[in-house]
Amino acid sequence: MKATVNVPFSCRSNPYLDQVREDNISWMLKHELFDSGLSIERYRTSSFAELYCYVYPRADSEDIKLLVDFETFMFLYDDQFAGNRGKTPDGPIDAMGEFMAIMYAPQGARNCSRSRLGRAFCDILARMLTGMSSSWCQQFRWSCQRFFVSYIHEAENRVRQSEPISLDLYLKQRQWALGVEPSIDAIERGGRFEIDTRMRSNPHILGLREDVNYFVALANDIDSLPKEEFTGDTNNAVFLLERSTGMQRGEATSTVARMAQEAIARFQWRHRLLLASSQYRSLPRQDRTNLDCYVAGLQDWIAGYYQWTKQTGRYTPENAEREATPWSAHQLL
Repeated sequence: MKATVNVPFSCRSNPYLDQVREDNISWMLKHELFDSGLSIERYRTSSFAELYCYVYPRADSEDIKLLVDFETFMFLYDDQFAGNRGKTPDGPIDAMGEFMAIMYAPQGARNCSRSRLGRAFCDILARMLTGMSSSWCQQFRWSCQRFFVSYIHEAENRVRQSEPISLDLYLKQRQWALGVEPSIDAIERGGRFEIDTRMRSNPHILGLREDVNYFVALANDIDSLPKEEFTGDTNNAVFLLERSTGMQRGEATSTVARMAQEAIARFQWRHRLLLASSQYRSLPRQDRTNLDCYVAGLQDWIAGYYQWTKQTGRYTPENAEREATPWSAHQLL
C-alpha cells in the first residue's frame, strides 16, 4: 500500500538526469560497489537517479553528479545491515568505527583501503567538503555521524524485538537511518550557497528539518513494508502500531499516512512562522535569499521523495526477495 498524502509542493526533475544516471553507474562500477548486468538492471528499476534529480532539481551538472554518488552510497550502506550484519550491534559498531575514522582523519592522512564502501566514502567526502565553510563541514560530519550510529540503534531494536520501543523513539532513530539529515545539508552543497550560521540553530529551521525527516521516514515505512515483512525486520512504524495497539494492517498503515500528512502541515506552519520572525526579517538581502533557497530545497525533498515512491521498483511486493539480497558479489564492508 502506497502512502496516500496530499503534497502541496510541485515536483520537477534536474535536467541532467540521463547523463547523471550513466555517470553514477560508472562511478559505482569503478569503486566495485556492484556488478554489471543484474545489479545495473536492479539499479535502473529502483530509479535512484530519478529520486535525487527530483530532490535536487536546481543543482548544476557537476554538483548533481556528486550528490547522486553520495546518495547511492548511503542506500548501499543501508542495505549492508538488512541481513546478518544488522542482527546484532557488533556489525554496525565495527562499520561506524571505520567511517568515523575516515571523517575525522586529517585530510592528507585518510587511510581508505579497508573496504570498498570506505574507499568510495573517501572520494565522496573530499568532494562534498570542497569549497564549503568550516561550520558547514562540521554540520555535515555530525549529520553523517548520526546516520552511521543509527544502524546500532536499529540492531539493538532487533535484539529486543519482544519488547518494542515507543513509536516516538523509533521515529527519532528512523529519521537518522534514512540519511535525510546529511541530504538536507547537501541542499547547500548542491546549490553552492550557505545559510547564515546563526540560522542553523533557529528553532523554526530545526523544526522544518525535523518535519522533512519525519515525512520521509513515515512514507518510507509504508513503502518498505513488503521488503521488511519478507526479511522479518521489526524496524517499521506500521509494525510497531500493530504490536503496541492491536491495529490491523490497513488501520496502522492509514495512521502512518495521516502522521506523514501532519508532518507536511507542521512544515507549512513553521515556514509561516519563520517568514514572520524578526530574525528572518532582519537578515541582509543575500542571506534571506539563501535561506529561501534552503527552504525551497526542503520542499523539493518532500515533493521529490513522494514522487519517487510512485515509480520505484525497490519496494514493490514482487521485488521483496530481490531487495533482501546483496547488490554485489563483492564484499562492500
